[in-house]
Amino acid sequence: MKYALANPIKRIKREIVAPQFKITKQIIGNLYSFKNFLIGRNHKKYNKGVFVWDVRSNSVTFDFAYYILQIVNQFNQIGYKSFDLILFCSPRLLAKGASCDWNEYNKFVSNEEILSKIEKIILKLANLFEYIDDIKLINTKQELLNLTKDSFILPKNYDPTFFYPEGLNYKYLFSKLMDEEEIKVPFLKLNPKCFKKEYTELYKSKYITLTLRDYGFEPMRNTKQTDIDIALKLSKRHSAELVIIPDNIDLIEQYEIPDSVQVIKSAREDLLLRIGIYSKSIVNIFTTSGPSILPLFIKRSKMIVLRVACGCDGDNVNLYKKTLGISPGDQPLLRLGGYYLWNDLFNNIDENTLDFAFKKISDYSQEKNLKIGINEIN
Repeated sequence: MKYALANPIKRIKREIVAPQFKITKQIIGNLYSFKNFLIGRNHKKYNKGVFVWDVRSNSVTFDFAYYILQIVNQFNQIGYKSFDLILFCSPRLLAKGASCDWNEYNKFVSNEEILSKIEKIILKLANLFEYIDDIKLINTKQELLNLTKDSFILPKNYDPTFFYPEGLNYKYLFSKLMDEEEIKVPFLKLNPKCFKKEYTELYKSKYITLTLRDYGFEPMRNTKQTDIDIALKLSKRHSAELVIIPDNIDLIEQYEIPDSVQVIKSAREDLLLRIGIYSKSIVNIFTTSGPSILPLFIKRSKMIVLRVACGCDGDNVNLYKKTLGISPGDQPLLRLGGYYLWNDLFNNIDENTLDFAFKKISDYSQEKNLKIGINEIN
């Protein structure tokens, strides 16, 4: 993600400590690697691995799940089966970070809202992920240095003062998924808080979820009335109910939603409830949005994303090619139970298109499970 800084001096400093460009990352990364080589700092010296998630250079979004997927596999490659997580964040640290320049994103999301998302999204997800032994929320550099002095740290060459690059390398991650290399998936550990008594009958039933998006930022990615209509048709085809998880509660009235459709407003804010609902659904449908990542890390869940690369600043073909290394037609998430309905390839999405994607995921899951001698569990 590129950031906007008006002051050229601050922009240069920012690029040194948290580089955004490939060439800068390589040069500075090599310098720190050489320094660590000279002082003998390598993973073989330490018994514990630590991932430092720094609010100054990492997005406070559901992409956090991708961070964990990447870090789990990076640690696994060098012999660490699990690791500790440090969330390095505070209002002061956030203020020192640069603001996002994607279509004036900061006009829609304040720093206060970003900090609240650390508690509502990042911390809650971290407590559910496999392979994380301990989680600490740290807000001072000295405390961070004291906690990590005897540990091997990722991101590579991380230093809270001089070098705190973004931890997530989308191209690295998506190339592993596309090449079907062996990959360790950190699933979310569902606990009783994910399931509420008032939805016991729902959990026992057969249903499909549609998660709405009606955000002010990049409205091209928002849910359309036709999305609700075709999701309802798909649910009837499979003799299932349709469950809707809303976005902006105040805007729910703009949609025409039949009485037969259950709208669970509390799942908008209750992340654990949302995860529990996704886990029992036969398939979860989204537009391109953060919550679409969640089912990928729930065992045996399925998800479909509509109109991928719809053409806006944060969701277009060039961005997918440059940042993720994928193009229309690629299905990097299929092995995790996800399917992209690319905007350029599926112009008129209807219930048949959704059913096509659903069957693609089901067929892939069946084939994968047969290879290891396990029958698919629906």
